[in-house]
Amino acid sequence: HSQFLDPGALVICNALSCNIAGDMYYGDGDLVLAVREYRQGLMLDPDDGNLLNSLGVCYAQMNRHKASVECFQKACRSAGDQFMALYNLGLEQQIRNEKIPAIDSFSEALGLPEQNGEERARKDMSFQLGVLCVEAHRYKEGLDLLTPWYTSEKQRGRGGTALRFLGEACFRVGDHRDAVKYLQQAMRYDEYDGEVLGLLGEMYLKENEGDDIALRFCEKAVELNPDSL
Repeated sequence: HSQFLDPGALVICNALSCNIAGDMYYGDGDLVLAVREYRQGLMLDPDDGNLLNSLGVCYAQMNRHKASVECFQKACRSAGDQFMALYNLGLEQQIRNEKIPAIDSFSEALGLPEQNGEERARKDMSFQLGVLCVEAHRYKEGLDLLTPWYTSEKQRGRGGTALRFLGEACFRVGDHRDAVKYLQQAMRYDEYDGEVLGLLGEMYLKENEGDDIALRFCEKAVELNPDSL
């Protein structure tokens, strides 16, 4: 902490000191000591959002997900970095398969005024939120998020991870032409994606594009993902 001050300055060890010490231990990969410092800091300032968020990240990496969620929820109510707290909370809710709460967390985070340094996290969050919306059968919302994300990433030679979800969303809203386009591209991206093959089989069957082709797609999908039955 003293290294941030001018020569001759005096500082008393406080919550910020513990936060800096915890960050140093975290950077060295020592999560146990990092947690100790963050918790000591919270004894001095129980509502410090940065400490709560950092402690939550440590708990998440230690697979203490319940404690992690509690930290992020408290951090969201603090005066600290609510954006990152909501982002991390959404990621934890995803891990716990809590799709609707995760959608709410990501949506709230994206609704906050954008600050410097958030561009990458916001872009990743838009993708995560779009996928969650598709999985929650909120297909129009998913398309609105994933389409610009894919357009931007495609220009950089990336974006293949969105193709299956774009295809499914288009199919469910009745845009079968774009659905076929995205799903065929998804097959080139990952020819062993059983979800893509199953969607293509279902689509070909409904569109009367050939029962034999549809059956082959569905059989291959079941072969790749037998647990989907």
